[in-house]
Amino acid sequence: ALQSACAQRGVWYAVIDGHLFRTLDDGAGWSVIFSGKSAATALSAHPVRTGLVAIATDDGTIHVSRDCGQSFGAFATTAEPPRLLLWADGAETPRLILGGAADLAESSGPAGDGSPPAVQGLLATDGPVGPAYAIASHPDGRGGRLVAVARRGLGGVVLSNDSGWDGGYQ
Repeated sequence: ALQSACAQRGVWYAVIDGHLFRTLDDGAGWSVIFSGKSAATALSAHPVRTGLVAIATDDGTIHVSRDCGQSFGAFATTAEPPRLLLWADGAETPRLILGGAADLAESSGPAGDGSPPAVQGLLATDGPVGPAYAIASHPDGRGGRLVAVARRGLGGVVLSNDSGWDGGYQ
């Protein structure tokens, strides 16, 4: 996985061999910023919130950094490690869309009351349509975001004009 931090000029992230790398100078130099017991499998840099980056690891944990990868904290845990991550803005809190082998889910991370983070299903992609192959988002020109999901096999592409919220895919 390779992604630019759109909100920060010159900053790129890459997952290679289970490690998360970052460059601050458009690739002139790279540093490992995440290398733990679990291997990084997916990443997503927030498109407009400076410093906000998420990675998924092969143990199903989603880690989030709010400081460009200087430090990470647990955001959510899933039964199956997500293969795809995408930031989508919620009403007040950014939320992550998680793409697994069988479905698309979302999480806003830990609740303020200390309860475990909710991971809620958005779109079942199992059966003849197959799992999600890629997810992407783009501003819709009205302050929201369009979310596109490409599905394997004959599943085609489904779009949400409601920032990827449940029920908004067509």
